[in-house]
Amino acid sequence: MRSGTLRFRRCLCLLVLLFFAAAAAAPPQTEGTSGDCPDLEHVRSLASRVFPKEAEIRSVQPAPVSGWCEVQVLFKGQQRIFYVDKDGAFFFLGEIIDVERGVNLTRRATEAGNRFTAEEMKKLEDLAALRLGDQEPVVYLATDPQCPYCARAEKILEDMAQNGDLSAKILFFPLASHKGAKELCISVICDKKGMHEFRSGYQSDNQCDEGRRLIEETVGFLSSKGIAGTPAYIFPDGTYHLGVMSKERLLQRLKE
Repeated sequence: MRSGTLRFRRCLCLLVLLFFAAAAAAPPQTEGTSGDCPDLEHVRSLASRVFPKEAEIRSVQPAPVSGWCEVQVLFKGQQRIFYVDKDGAFFFLGEIIDVERGVNLTRRATEAGNRFTAEEMKKLEDLAALRLGDQEPVVYLATDPQCPYCARAEKILEDMAQNGDLSAKILFFPLASHKGAKELCISVICDKKGMHEFRSGYQSDNQCDEGRRLIEETVGFLSSKGIAGTPAYIFPDGTYHLGVMSKERLLQRLKE
């Protein structure tokens, strides 16, 4: 399992310089047709030589950089992206960043591909451990008690909830690398504590089955949607964003 993931991530990394040389030499591409890209079946045939067999090539379309095409892949339940040149000679596994706008175009496309469905948004409702505010719109926040960036994100959302800008539903997403984080989250749920205890490192011996089930289900579900870190915001339209967002950026995103 792990070796397949590593193969997928490491494939053809030596093409990085080639990719960025092409990007620098050509203007950004805003329009294109599928005719500018290799045939889907051809890309599937090429991909079968270098990617794990579990990788399902779903579509090929022009990329934001001239001369390259974006390939949508379903791998272990997650939508991922890599790039192929228009002749199908090279693959590139990496990210395209619009420097002028400061936008990671690859991440944005990946997040859109992993958008939560209406049914999945209902599932988030059942997984939420805590709530800040009681007005619309509702933003979900996946957070870890030992993550300093999460504490910043929580404070911003709490202030916005108090101002009536939104309400936030908190999803406990303890990272495996943080010792004791999972047990803390379970304790808060089982002992029916709140954000204050969550932030202050509260923990008890109460590791009830219901708390453990909720945490494990939350981690499994969010991981299946491509969320691997915290903080992670999930918006009413089903899209999500990784990393702390300012109040201004949150308000802008909610208007988009």
